[in-house]
Amino acid sequence: MGGRERSVTVDQHSHILHNPVSANRYEEYEVIKINESGKRQVRIMGIDGFKIYNYTKKYKEEPQGGGGMADMFLNMAGISKFGTMKPERLLADVLNIKLINPTTFQLEVKEDGTIRYVDYEVEDKKIASQIVAKIKYLK
Repeated sequence: MGGRERSVTVDQHSHILHNPVSANRYEEYEVIKINESGKRQVRIMGIDGFKIYNYTKKYKEEPQGGGGMADMFLNMAGISKFGTMKPERLLADVLNIKLINPTTFQLEVKEDGTIRYVDYEVEDKKIASQIVAKIKYLK
């Protein structure tokens, strides 16, 4: 039939349909990141075709100023203007993503020459499935 071949993927766990346009479209999700010491941190996870973004909910809700001294001190402390120490990571650095239970998923990532596991929770199993399906498709 001529023309370009089209790629459509259905994730085995969630039955979510993705194509190159839907998967690359920037989307945000409210998640709870569970850090290495077990502290639960509310975050906004943004995903596009190249990166996963990590913002504090406070950053997304407040109008942003022009930087200045406050941003300089945050940078010196290792915290980005987005309120997090790791505001973004390349999808190329994501080695794996998997559901741990219906509302919890885990990213396996390369970071500073080591492999790290980062756990996230969401309120709804559909959201967890959407995030996992989107990242798996983009990998």
